[in-house]
Amino acid sequence: MGIDAEVTRRAEAALAALSDLTPTGGRRTDTSSVPTEWFRWLDTGFNLFDDRFKDDPGEHRPSTAAAVLKEVILKEEVPMNPSLTLDRTYGERLAAVQQIRQGRHSVRVGWLWVAGTETTRNADGAEITRRIFQPLVTRTVRVIQSDRRWCALGYGDVEITPLVTDRQTAYRLEDRAEFGGGAFRSMNDVTAPLLGRMPRLTSFAVDCAAAAGFDTRGFVVERVQPEEHMRSDGLRIVVGIGIYTTDEVSRISRAGVLRAWSKLPVEEPTAFHVVYAGAEGAAEPIPSRVESPLPLTGRQLEAVRRARSDPLTVISGAPGTGKSHTLVAIVCDALAHGRSVLVAAKDDAAIDALTTLLGRQPGLVPILFGSSEQRERLALRLANGELTPCDESALERARVALDDAVAARDAAQAGARRSLTAAWMHMPDGRREHERLLASAPGAVSLTEDERRELVARATEPAGGWFASRRRRRSERTLRTRVGASDEPSLDRLVEAIDALRAATGSRSDVRPVDACHELERAEEHVRRCLTAWLALETRSPDRLDRAGLRAVSTLATALRSGRSARRAQLERLTDRTLARALPLWMGTLADVDDLLPALPGLFDLVLVDEASATEQTIAAPALLRGRRAVVVGDPRQLRHVSFLSDATIEETLQRHGVETAQRAQLDVRRNSLYDAAAATAPVLQLDEHFRSAPHLIDVVARSLYGGNLHVATRTPLTHSLDCVHLQPVPGTRDVDGVVAAEVTEIVVALKRFGDGAGSVGVITPFRAQADAIEAAVLRAFDADTLVRLGVRVGTVHSFQGNERHTVLCSLGVTDRESTGWRFVDDPHLLAVMLTRARTHMTVIASASPPATSLLSEYLNTADSPPGAPAPARPATPWTRSIVEDLRLAGIVAWESYPTGRHVVDVATVRAGQPVALVCDLHDDGIDAHLERHLALLRSGWTVVDALEVDWGDDAARRVVELLHWLQLGSAPGS
Repeated sequence: MGIDAEVTRRAEAALAALSDLTPTGGRRTDTSSVPTEWFRWLDTGFNLFDDRFKDDPGEHRPSTAAAVLKEVILKEEVPMNPSLTLDRTYGERLAAVQQIRQGRHSVRVGWLWVAGTETTRNADGAEITRRIFQPLVTRTVRVIQSDRRWCALGYGDVEITPLVTDRQTAYRLEDRAEFGGGAFRSMNDVTAPLLGRMPRLTSFAVDCAAAAGFDTRGFVVERVQPEEHMRSDGLRIVVGIGIYTTDEVSRISRAGVLRAWSKLPVEEPTAFHVVYAGAEGAAEPIPSRVESPLPLTGRQLEAVRRARSDPLTVISGAPGTGKSHTLVAIVCDALAHGRSVLVAAKDDAAIDALTTLLGRQPGLVPILFGSSEQRERLALRLANGELTPCDESALERARVALDDAVAARDAAQAGARRSLTAAWMHMPDGRREHERLLASAPGAVSLTEDERRELVARATEPAGGWFASRRRRRSERTLRTRVGASDEPSLDRLVEAIDALRAATGSRSDVRPVDACHELERAEEHVRRCLTAWLALETRSPDRLDRAGLRAVSTLATALRSGRSARRAQLERLTDRTLARALPLWMGTLADVDDLLPALPGLFDLVLVDEASATEQTIAAPALLRGRRAVVVGDPRQLRHVSFLSDATIEETLQRHGVETAQRAQLDVRRNSLYDAAAATAPVLQLDEHFRSAPHLIDVVARSLYGGNLHVATRTPLTHSLDCVHLQPVPGTRDVDGVVAAEVTEIVVALKRFGDGAGSVGVITPFRAQADAIEAAVLRAFDADTLVRLGVRVGTVHSFQGNERHTVLCSLGVTDRESTGWRFVDDPHLLAVMLTRARTHMTVIASASPPATSLLSEYLNTADSPPGAPAPARPATPWTRSIVEDLRLAGIVAWESYPTGRHVVDVATVRAGQPVALVCDLHDDGIDAHLERHLALLRSGWTVVDALEVDWGDDAARRVVELLHWLQLGSAPGS
């Protein structure tokens, strides 16, 4: 399908505006200096920039045995990353920093440093003096321990500073990168006279600095401390190699990326056109029935259905509501229908979480792109021949096994419906319905099962032509005659009546409803396993990996083994969707999309963006341009992206590019994230069941931050009284640096109490200064091995968005007299992240109490006071109440109408350390709702038992004896 001219105009205007609204679009970043706390000049280290070795050495280094096997026995050289031995104490400290900071790129080496002081003018004309200390060339290093030594090993691409905002200029500078050509054995060899005889090196350095926006005045070879360099007037280039730590991931300029896209021809609407220009998008009709390798709730199923056909699907949900789970289900569904998928997120943490979920589907391996180590791993997979076509006969066997499993599941579902229908027909409402149905089709009860099946099959067979339609009408008349039905009820209603009457006349002792539901869940699980096995083969089918597909894979393999420039040239040869068809699932961070994937509009059938409410529109645009349709997932109540653009700048940019007035609110990138932009275009589907944390951790958040619309599915008689939130008051004051030292000390004490069973530990605080102080204290108190063993991460609340830990220690960092600080901490968006990072335990360390009317005060008032049993969700029926009374008289604790998630358990109790759901009545909304509730409870760990009135009638004594016998000894009631 083509693109409407008006749609094209709106999309081009939006893209041009976004390219000028990127953080580096048309201006240099305000970043003046890299962090210098752990900076050190190196005497040598040029080998760390040897980019023949790109793989992360911390991921899978060869074992000593493997090295001996290859070097000594097989006489083969073992490729090793370039390394540099570090001072023992300094190396151990860098390793500790590497552990507690977020992300994988926290330690880097830099070459050729712009240093000094520069004076500029801001937009108002006022002079601003900045101290500069920035490397022009960098590379990531991994600090590891080897033979009791700490070493820095270089990996990934050698990169030009991201301050060079023009993409093509950055590429040209990468090709020209100079390291002395072997003239320097160590940095002590660098002298001013020698430097004067190296025009290529000096020319490269000056050009690179100029492209980054620096007006330099010469070179310096003295390697003094960064602070001394930054006190010098003017800017100079320090010729040296330094190692430093950072929280940021290097990336190419977004502005340059978007400007390059604006020059590409677009023949079909992409997801970008859908979001920003109102395009209809492209979709192929797919059957509405969903088969998924993951168990799904009703809302999650609806999300999968929408993603099949809607040009844009927007999904929202609080933490723990299964957004990532749903996203993986959408991925699997798209792959099952032959589509290609790109999954992107703001940071590595979100991608890691999705990769872990996908890893639970054996054989379904995504192509992880972006960071250099992931590219190298992919190149190794391709070189090892792991991505080869599967055997067609194996694929066919898997398809047959899946079809058989689906048929068996459908039979189990029909059996469960019959069993539930039979039970209902013996209840008062059911008996009245039975009489009505019997009057409408009196002859149905006399049909044998074979007769019923044959008559119904003939009457409902597809009408494929005139003769088939005539045959079907004749069969329908025969069916109505045999059962004594008039022409009034529709055929569908008549078939339902016949099935219900058959179930009602069957023997209830054949299959009890609870057993039928359990059998259905086992059949569902078997379908999920078979679907996973088939999907793993289908993504490597001969249709996908045909001759053209294998050529595309070969081109990709060659590109991955090349440097950046050669890699770009190789990728430019991929001018169609063959690569996406051959390798249908790609995952990576939004910042890295353009570093590997071809710039081809609509390359993927579907693009999914996670954590979209914290994602700038500018960084997401390249991913949207590569997809034909989109799924956008986020939570607008959590922390949003941060933008420092002024309203005047935004308005001027939008006007200059001719953006329509109606569209300008959407493109207000200061206030609107990608999620907001998408939600302005498509309806939002809300996931509202929480599956992660115990009630004590989430109840206040659900009630106060999510308006009481979040249903806690983890609530059971075993969890509702778990004490998971603790308040640790300390007598602290805030110093002139904004640090509450007493809280820092308490954090260290608390960490020392943790043993190996603590799982992962997170330390969070709302304030940057407090986070820096905690980090410094933790690094002083613990060695790297301990921090790795405990899985410790330290950071601000903003840095923890998208991350979670088993245990969280939260330092509030505010004292009594700081109203501004309390207002910052009590921000609902910040609290929605801060209070939901813990999976099992949360300890809040506070030097003062928050204002009594604040949201945080409401949360802390529940500390050490778990919520306990919930109030009944609805009035219990007389039958349900009688069972509860019998159990309580026998000394068994039981709760009636117990809410858990979106469901209500008739009677809840505990047996042998497991929550028990007694089903006393059929669901008010019918058999399908009853089955959904039963399966949901089983999947949540409940033991589900029938306690229907039809099983005992008026025999109260037998009811009590059988229930008590089961609860105490394990013999199922009614058996």
